[in-house]
Parts: sequence; C-alpha cells; structure tokens
Amino acid sequence: MTYKYTTLLLKNKETPMVEFLRTKGIDFNKLLKERKHSHFKLKSEGFMDLTVEVFPEGEDMVLSVCHYYEQNGDLCRDPEITYKLVNQTEELVWEDATTITQDPMGVFREVYKTVDGKNFVNTNLKTELQDFTQMWVKNLESQGHELIKEVE
Repeated sequence: MTYKYTTLLLKNKETPMVEFLRTKGIDFNKLLKERKHSHFKLKSEGFMDLTVEVFPEGEDMVLSVCHYYEQNGDLCRDPEITYKLVNQTEELVWEDATTITQDPMGVFREVYKTVDGKNFVNTNLKTELQDFTQMWVKNLESQGHELIKEVE
C-alpha cells in the first residue's frame, strides 16, 4: 500500500455518485439536516439492486453505496464504496470514496488512515476509486436504476 502523510484530508467537489443519487431523488440536504440513518433502494430490471445508506459518524456523515447478493444464506457486498461528508468549519464537503469492500474476495481497503495522530492517504487507491466511481455511475445510468423506496 502506498500511503503518504498529509495534514489535511484531500477533498473534491461533489462526487459523481452523489450527483447521480441526487438526480434519482435522494435529498441529501434533508438527510444532513435530520442526521438520522436512512436507507434507500434503487432497482433496474435484470440488474443487481443498488442499496444506499446515509448515516452519522461523529460530526460527519457517511454514504454507503453497494450491491448485495446472497451466498450460502449470507449477504455479500460486491462492491461497497463509502464516501464521507466532512464538517469543515461551517462548510460540508463530500470527499471522494473513502473505503471499498468486496466480501467475496475478503477485501477491505481504506483511502485514509490515522496512525499515531498523523493522517495518511493511499493516493493510488484514491485514484482507483475515483476512476471506479465514474465507471460505476455510467453503468448505473445506462442500466436505468431508479429509486423505488426509502426503507424505514
């Protein structure tokens, strides 16, 4: 793994995944104001459902986007990508992808790590996940995924 020391977490404008989910009807402003755990499902005939969760984590909010499938009675994520909304002194900033999980291969990778009070960034993984997110959003758009419900 290639981690580089940084004093600040790297940030970008709204990620393509957040933009895509907004166009499908997920109101992030409302979710941020309510700061509660929310769960959504997007479907497209012939393709895996897309599960979306937004939940508070300390001062921040986390967005989890994943496909689940069942294997031997267990739900497996393939993949799950998380994004974090960081509270930066009265400005909320969506970070690019922060983790990836692929259960069938036993993979869990983190872009950001804190060790002994120092923040590190895996810049190679950050770039990989940015590229993957762009491709995934294009696929979801072409497959016609639509928001079907918010799960209580």
